[in-house]
Amino acid sequence: MIDILHAATPRDDPYMAGWLWSDEPDPVALRWKLNTVTGEMTGIHIDRCQGRVPKAVPFRLRFPSAEASVLHRDRATRILMGELGRERLAPKGEERQSGHDLAQEWEAFMNAGAEPEPEEEATNGAERVLAFDERGLVPAVPDFVQGGAGCAFTTSFRQQNLRRGAPLNGLDVFRLMTSPSLPFAAGDMGDPDVDAASNALASVLCPSSRAVSFYGVRDPELSQFRRQAADAFPVLAGLIADRPAIADAVDSGRPLQPLLSEATGLTKAGLKRMGKVTMPVNSESAFSHDERIGGTDALGVNRTRMTRVSVTVPIETALSSLAGLPADRVPSANPEWTAYNDILAGMVLPVCNATEVERAALLGACNGSWADFRESLAKAGDMPPDSLDRRAMTLVTIDAVEALRMFSRTAVMPQILASISSTREPVPQLSIDGLQACNEAAVSLVLGSAENRKSLPAALMRIARRYASRIPAMNALDERDGDPVEETTPGMERFARYGATSFPTLTGAFHASNGCVIRPMACRADLTEESRRLGHCVGVASSYFRKARRAETYIYSVQNEAGDASHSTFQLGGAVQREEDATRANLHCIQHQGRSNWEPPPVARTAFNEFMAALKEGRIEINAGQLVEWRAHLEATGQMRGVLNAAATRTPSWASALETNWSDATTRRGYWEEWGRVFGGRIASSSPEVIFTEKKAVDTLTFLSPAAASILKERARRAREARAESLAAAPEP
Repeated sequence: MIDILHAATPRDDPYMAGWLWSDEPDPVALRWKLNTVTGEMTGIHIDRCQGRVPKAVPFRLRFPSAEASVLHRDRATRILMGELGRERLAPKGEERQSGHDLAQEWEAFMNAGAEPEPEEEATNGAERVLAFDERGLVPAVPDFVQGGAGCAFTTSFRQQNLRRGAPLNGLDVFRLMTSPSLPFAAGDMGDPDVDAASNALASVLCPSSRAVSFYGVRDPELSQFRRQAADAFPVLAGLIADRPAIADAVDSGRPLQPLLSEATGLTKAGLKRMGKVTMPVNSESAFSHDERIGGTDALGVNRTRMTRVSVTVPIETALSSLAGLPADRVPSANPEWTAYNDILAGMVLPVCNATEVERAALLGACNGSWADFRESLAKAGDMPPDSLDRRAMTLVTIDAVEALRMFSRTAVMPQILASISSTREPVPQLSIDGLQACNEAAVSLVLGSAENRKSLPAALMRIARRYASRIPAMNALDERDGDPVEETTPGMERFARYGATSFPTLTGAFHASNGCVIRPMACRADLTEESRRLGHCVGVASSYFRKARRAETYIYSVQNEAGDASHSTFQLGGAVQREEDATRANLHCIQHQGRSNWEPPPVARTAFNEFMAALKEGRIEINAGQLVEWRAHLEATGQMRGVLNAAATRTPSWASALETNWSDATTRRGYWEEWGRVFGGRIASSSPEVIFTEKKAVDTLTFLSPAAASILKERARRAREARAESLAAAPEP
């Protein structure tokens, strides 16, 4: 049986919160918080105690819409309870549902684009309408579901709708479970000595619940053995407690070194060095989940990045990455340990995740001190050594990885497609596998044999700096690529005023009752200014401008009345049709972001809600007919590359994926020259055909079009023979 409790919030607050817990002596529980504007639910699942501090795991759930989140919050929390706790749940009095039935229930209300079904009627006349009493609490459907052991089901929970986090700090869980505000009685946690556990785990950043119970044991003999193990290997104290075989060895007095070597990959000498480190390993990502990925680049320009990198480094990863290095590379002092983890999290793991480069190829470049190695990387990027912390290194790495990706999409793949086109073979349809293979080819072209390149980390720092310096020039290529062309279609004079950087808007400005004004973004300069004001990427990522110009999306700013300050930015989606009613029905909010992509302030949320209500109710005039004609104008003048129209195929195009006009020789040549300035070497000194000296590029071409590859190989063979004949016929000097 699950008890449900909803906590009240002020009526103008978008949040709802609540608890679920099982009605048993050792309950499982779910604590949740719902943002009814964004449709995002966050919370923690708390397992049974079973004589020790329970395990608690955070989660984040995104509903397909804000409306669905309000209607289906209770059903979602019940299914979450079953999924996260590996249990089956069912309405009281009915048989427990199978995994398939639960999956069907989940898909019914999480299917994006479907109209949300109304919440089922409460049984036994229980109240299901949210209401607040004077205590700030509201009961909702007690005795509604039963719990029991069983297999969990696999559904969209495994995909992007739900994200599980790492288990919470065991000390925090203990404090939570002993809080007077807990709405249920916690199970038996074994009465751990939390002070003793806290002291033993002082060098562990986020100790597990198991570790807190292990070192908090009140038996004097066991406590002494366990504390001695923690003192011998301070940063490994959590790992010792979490590995049953090692924990048993501690209690029985057996040697720990062989077991720790097996668990970490470190030799006896490496473990001895590691025993001198007392600073917790920083396992957190340089940027939080909702944080803007931005900051100054190698040239000192503060800009938002298009690529999101989220790398966490648990102690096991930090140790296993050292295992293949000489023992004298294992840090033996806190500054060295900090520098090593910054390099691992800020550069090594992001690069390895994005490419086929191995960790050893990057870490092996350190010939001695990790602090000195970090300083050498700063010099390679022409940065002050003391400025290259984990966050700065992550940003530089993002720039390097982004450069490799953009090189693939604006130089390598366009050249492959142009080569296929030159054979008069049909250009193949867009292929995700082809794009991935092309990315690998681009990395190989630039980095060469990474395993044998000791200078690779420094090369990445230099690439990031050069790429940052060439971004304005590449943006200029994008703008030239989107210039309007001469045409004689009707309406040319009407749309000529928009030029290459402006576009008609969906609506005019809207004045909200709280004094805010919602203004549509009508040009690239508007988007750029919005990014400057709020520190997000709407004016940095070119895709926003492209989509807004093509009337694929509509971007608005919530501003003060004077228009000199912005509170938030929101993006609407929905296919535009000539009929206004049809267009209104399709309109929906894609995202609404405040400063640095944080939650919009209450004043902005209020204005946004008022705007959306007026828009849907027909109280705001929309320019549906004008936008339909604008799209037709762009199609007629060749400016709708990658945008699907009603008469076109539903297959996405290469132009859409590559975000450039790959068929235009001038554009390809312009990008190749820019990338030569970024990468140097054979990219700078050769023509684009050098791409096909890389086997992975040839393999990509063959994968996309075997017939074209055969023709091109035959051409190359004939060219070689012609050169050989010419040399043979040449007179002797």
